[in-house]
Amino acid sequence: EHADISTGGIGTHSDWTLTLVRTDTGRVLMEKLVEEGWIETRPGDSDPKAIETLQRLAANQRKRWPDTARDASPSLLS
Repeated sequence: EHADISTGGIGTHSDWTLTLVRTDTGRVLMEKLVEEGWIETRPGDSDPKAIETLQRLAANQRKRWPDTARDASPSLLS
């Protein structure tokens, strides 16, 4: 939760990487990458298992580092 962009190989689709955009800086970069055709996106909610796993992992991290944890609002690139 301390990065502009976070990635991880979780969920049911092993050929996709779950990517979370956490800041405006990250959003600008991701939008540019999509616009230029460097990456392909799809909605994160297309894999509910990945979102469930991510929420569980994030909750565990917040317990380990409560002083630095920030709530993140998930959003999707459209």
